[in-house]
Amino acid sequence: MRSVTTAALITILTLIAGPAAAQFEIDSFFTGSDAPRIDGNLEEWATAQGEELIPFTPLDDGDRMGGDGTWEGEDDISLEFAVANNAKNLFLAFKIKDQRFVRTKKFYADEDHVEIWFAVPKTGGKFSVLGIGVFADPSRYKGPVEIRTMKPGARRAGGKVHGATGAVRGDERSYEVEVSIPWSALPKGKKSRTGVRAGLYAIDGDMAAHMSRKSILATAPLAAIKDPSQMPRLIRGDVDAGLGSFRDEMDLSSDQEPKFTIMANIAGNKKKEKIMVIDRYAVAQGDAIGGPNAYIYAKLPVKDGDQVLDIKARDLLGNRKAELIFRFREEVGVTVREWVEVYRVRNDMSFQKIFGALTLVSDGSVNIENKYRFVKGRGKLKAIEITPGKVAGVDADSIEGNVPDEGGNLMVLPWDSPSRLKYHFENELYQTK
Repeated sequence: MRSVTTAALITILTLIAGPAAAQFEIDSFFTGSDAPRIDGNLEEWATAQGEELIPFTPLDDGDRMGGDGTWEGEDDISLEFAVANNAKNLFLAFKIKDQRFVRTKKFYADEDHVEIWFAVPKTGGKFSVLGIGVFADPSRYKGPVEIRTMKPGARRAGGKVHGATGAVRGDERSYEVEVSIPWSALPKGKKSRTGVRAGLYAIDGDMAAHMSRKSILATAPLAAIKDPSQMPRLIRGDVDAGLGSFRDEMDLSSDQEPKFTIMANIAGNKKKEKIMVIDRYAVAQGDAIGGPNAYIYAKLPVKDGDQVLDIKARDLLGNRKAELIFRFREEVGVTVREWVEVYRVRNDMSFQKIFGALTLVSDGSVNIENKYRFVKGRGKLKAIEITPGKVAGVDADSIEGNVPDEGGNLMVLPWDSPSRLKYHFENELYQTK
C-alpha cells in the first residue's frame, strides 16, 4: 500500500466519477522540536527531521477521483505533498503545477484549492468529520493562504480555522504551499488523536467561466466524506511508527485500532505515557520508554480485546507512578467469568502483574460475585480488599470447598470467616496471609 502524509476532503459529491484511483494511508513524520517554519520555503523539509528527508508523495492522473474534464498531463494539474507533525501541530506542504489558476475572493468549492478531511473516531464506531480547505494565492510573492472550514456539498468555504497559518511561494503555474494546523482544531483533538483518518483532495477549477471542477486528484474516494469508514488512516510518526512495528511483531492487521487509550504516568518521569489495549495486548509508549518508535507491552490473559472490559490507572504503591487496573470477562457457553488484574511498570521498563482475583463466576444456575476496593494499607501503600457480593444457587451446605481462581486466590463467600480478604504489597506482589 502506498503511503502519504495528509488528510483530505471533497465538498461536493455530485461529480462525474473519474478513473478509479487507489486510496492510501497518509504518513505524518514526527519533527519533535525541529518543526518547519511556515514561510513557503520547502527546502527546510529536508532537515525538519534531522538529516532524513521528509518524502513528498505525487498525485497525478492515476489518482484522479472525479471532475468533468480530462487530465492533460502534469502541467494541467499535479501535486506533491508531504506531512509532518509534532505534539501541537500538523504540518502540510504542497508542490502544485497548474495550467490555469482560478481564484476569487469568495473561496468557492470549485476554485483551485486543496481540501483535507479528517475523521476522528467516536464511540459506537462513528466518526466526527472536519473538512479544511487550503486556498493559496500565488499571484503575489509570499502571497496569503486562507485556511477555512469546509462542509460536504457547500458551494463556498466557511470560516477561518483558528490557529492555522500558511504561506505560498511561486507563480500561478508552479507554486509551493506550507501550512500548519493545530491538533486542537480537530474534533476532540486536545484529548485524543488515536485512530484519526484523513484524505487529501486537490481540486482543479480550470473551467472558470462556469466554475466547475475539471479534475480532482485524491488519496481517498469521494464517498469517504459521507462514509468515513472508507477513509484511510493518518499514520502519525510520534505514535504510529512504533505501533506499526508492534503490529508487525504481533502479526496484527495494519488497521487494528486500540480498544482503549488512556494517558497516565506509569514510568515515573513526571510525564504521562500513552497506554493502549490492542487486541489481547496492553501497549505503552512515551519518552521514558524510548520515544515514538519504542514500546513495551504485556500479553493479557484473554483471546482478544473484546474480553477487556476496561482499564484504569491509579497510584497504589505511593511512588507517584500509576499502576494499571484491568477488568476482564470471558464467556464460554453459559459459563461466565470476570476478574481483575493489576500491573505495574518496573524500573527496567517492563510490565509486571502484581495482583489478580476473580470477581464473578456464573454458569446459569450458580452465581458468585466478589467486590474489590482499594483501601489504606501500610505507609503510603494501598491495600486491596475483597468482600462477598451477590450469591445465588449455592449455600454453605451445598458448596464443596472453596472457589479458587487461576492464581490460587480464593473467592470470598458470605459464610466464610473472615468474610473479607485484605491484600498487602509485599515482596513485589500483593499477598494475603
